[in-house]
Amino acid sequence: MGDIRAIASGLVATTIAGAEIPSVIDEIPALAIAAAFAEGTTEVADAAELRVKESDRIGTIAQELSQLGIDVETRPTGW
Repeated sequence: MGDIRAIASGLVATTIAGAEIPSVIDEIPALAIAAAFAEGTTEVADAAELRVKESDRIGTIAQELSQLGIDVETRPTGW
């Protein structure tokens, strides 16, 4: 038994790269959505695996966010 206390706040941009990538690789698409609503510019780097897994998830995420009017600049290993 325990208590959880949550406080709402705005989202703030961040950089996800390096050693963090393997532990969040499957969550990157969901993080991209959250980043779209964060204040500032979020950068994902060192995630080249997203280009070659089941599909080019970097390209697909960028395309879908762009269709929603969100500015996305892709790079070989992220955006």
